[in-house]
Amino acid sequence: VKALIAVELRTENNCTFATILSANEEICGASASNPIFQEDWESGVSEDWIITQLPENAAGWEVREWVLKGNLPKEREGIAIYAPNPANGLEDGGNCDTQNGIIRLESRSISIPDYTDGIFELAFTHNIASEPAYDGGNIKYSLDQGTTWAIIPSDAFTVNPYNTVLTTDNDNNNPMVEEEVFSGADENSDNSIWGQSVIDLSTLGVVANSSIKLRWEFGSDGCNGNDGWYIDDIVIYNLSLIHIS
Repeated sequence: VKALIAVELRTENNCTFATILSANEEICGASASNPIFQEDWESGVSEDWIITQLPENAAGWEVREWVLKGNLPKEREGIAIYAPNPANGLEDGGNCDTQNGIIRLESRSISIPDYTDGIFELAFTHNIASEPAYDGGNIKYSLDQGTTWAIIPSDAFTVNPYNTVLTTDNDNNNPMVEEEVFSGADENSDNSIWGQSVIDLSTLGVVANSSIKLRWEFGSDGCNGNDGWYIDDIVIYNLSLIHIS
């Protein structure tokens, strides 16, 4: 180590390890000043949320769902909600087939107030460490009490968008295959740093007096995993109002 420092070998080769999320500073004041909706999980899982397991193979599925968890990665304080990605599943001749499915965290319908100025944004802090390219999570939305759901696309993110698409290699049987997701772990590590993602909800059609429902979904293929996906400090706000007390 001393030799590497002395010759600045790592600096000269620009050898920095890539992270899935940038360790950005969290939005200033949004969680304290006029939030439209917020959730930090410190009081448990309220009736605002519906948690569902959607296995492809119910008979062989090892039960798991979104749960509250402390003792968070990277010594983050408090409680987060967590989608486990256990390294389980049966293998037969090299083919995994029993643990593919989705676990879903769905919000109630969130009413957007009559704010005609500014834009509406969603921010959340998270940490991902999953089987890369085979297991991962994303966010879907439904507007105005509709029954149609769509993935929030990468171009709606202003900070920390999805980092990959679930692969079709080796007949990946994750039901979310080919969807944009957060997946994998930081380079040269078995876990990841925390970062905040920010989404411009106005690009999705969220306006004054509309409503939105959100789904955080984590999909797994038939076997193998890593740790999982941690979600914390969800907040929806109007950007022009976050500093008004």
